[in-house]
Amino acid sequence: MQEIVAGRIDFYTAPPLALIPHYREQQLKIIGVSSPQRLDVLPEVPTLAEAGINFIRSGWLGVCAPAGTPAAIIELLNRDIAPIVRSPEYRTLIETAGSIAAASTPDELATIMQQTLAEVTPTIAEFHLQRE
Repeated sequence: MQEIVAGRIDFYTAPPLALIPHYREQQLKIIGVSSPQRLDVLPEVPTLAEAGINFIRSGWLGVCAPAGTPAAIIELLNRDIAPIVRSPEYRTLIETAGSIAAASTPDELATIMQQTLAEVTPTIAEFHLQRE
């Protein structure tokens, strides 16, 4: 972040939470957001798709447990966490940070994880990236 604000690099991608304070202080310009729709907290900033860039990506956070955790424990966690994510207080907090709150089931999260892996695998291969 310091390098983009200092003007030593020309392009940077980051979660909105990291960019919004610098954007508000006019230390950087946000070209677009990679979400499918504009963010409520940055309604003046177009999506990359609106700007003609075919790039839609979203980060996500999920609560995970070790492999082999009993299904009853997973369901209990989901049953207790999902209402928090759906609460107006949490939604306001998350949306103010430039994110979108969404609760899911364990199966839906597994699907999201598989889709994310499928989406990024070609990029990983193209740039010969390896885990360290």
